[in-house]
Amino acid sequence: MSNAELENEDIMENPEKHAEIIYEMKLEAALITNNSPYAEVRSVVDNHDDPNQPAGTIRAWTIGIFFSVFLAAINQLFSIRQPSINIDSNVAQLLAYPIGKAWEKCLPDVSFTLPWIGTCRLNPGPFNKKEHMLIAIMANTAKSLPYTQYIVWTQVLPQYFDQPYARSMGYQLLIALSTNFIGYGLAGLTRRFLVYPSYCVWPTSLVTIALNSALHNETNTPVLGPFKKMYSMSRFRFFMIAFLAMFVYFWFPNYIFEVLTYFSWMTWIAPDNHNLNILTGFQNGLGLFNPFPTFDWNVLLFDGLDPLVSLHRRVPDFPKA
Repeated sequence: MSNAELENEDIMENPEKHAEIIYEMKLEAALITNNSPYAEVRSVVDNHDDPNQPAGTIRAWTIGIFFSVFLAAINQLFSIRQPSINIDSNVAQLLAYPIGKAWEKCLPDVSFTLPWIGTCRLNPGPFNKKEHMLIAIMANTAKSLPYTQYIVWTQVLPQYFDQPYARSMGYQLLIALSTNFIGYGLAGLTRRFLVYPSYCVWPTSLVTIALNSALHNETNTPVLGPFKKMYSMSRFRFFMIAFLAMFVYFWFPNYIFEVLTYFSWMTWIAPDNHNLNILTGFQNGLGLFNPFPTFDWNVLLFDGLDPLVSLHRRVPDFPKA
């Protein structure tokens, strides 16, 4: 819908002559009111809710707390490694699916009462996508290391501040909670500007939602892919193929052919040239004039930005009548 069409006064004066344009205006208004204006969001996010599916179950909270503790411990342990190893919440989201399904199949449906909570069911039925998303949200919140992780290291180490009180668990807990609460407080204050409006899109969240939908949605709709060919592969099957390919390739830059991790191929021209290494070297230099500095995904994602997630999308055209 262009601005010229919106400013055309003849549309309002003679609506019978502009039936197609009026239909597009109604369709666009309905999409903005009842759904997201972005096609990328509509493709993975449902605009309706099933109130019969439970979310805050004992199963979801148990699995969610387990993965929250697991991811936080692993990420903190390997944060001082170079390059650091970071386990993302997608790992917990993947592993939670078979665990939730096993809970659904194996544990009995027993009801019991908890103080301040009420009656709970040990096995509330099929493991649904609401429980799965709650687990993913808990893991995503806990997997991030607190901003104070490096502050504590700097305070404790004798070559820096040499402050022994920073070793105290109480001090570390309070300083971590204080900085995180500031962030959550600012996030709560800005929800009406950064979360609630339908035009606010967070591409990283769409990846989590798409994976959740792929694991719980059994439908398979053909889509138009590369070379104008229709593809009918399900999301789950595509994920399994990509997962196996990534698993096999992981061994090459990390164990079989480690030069792929720091691919400073330009320094091979003159290995003893110090100036060339400073300019073109990837590990100990500036990495200039090297379009392929690494083939290791762990090094590529060192700064936390995933190139597979598109950070810029244009507003798609709405379908015509």
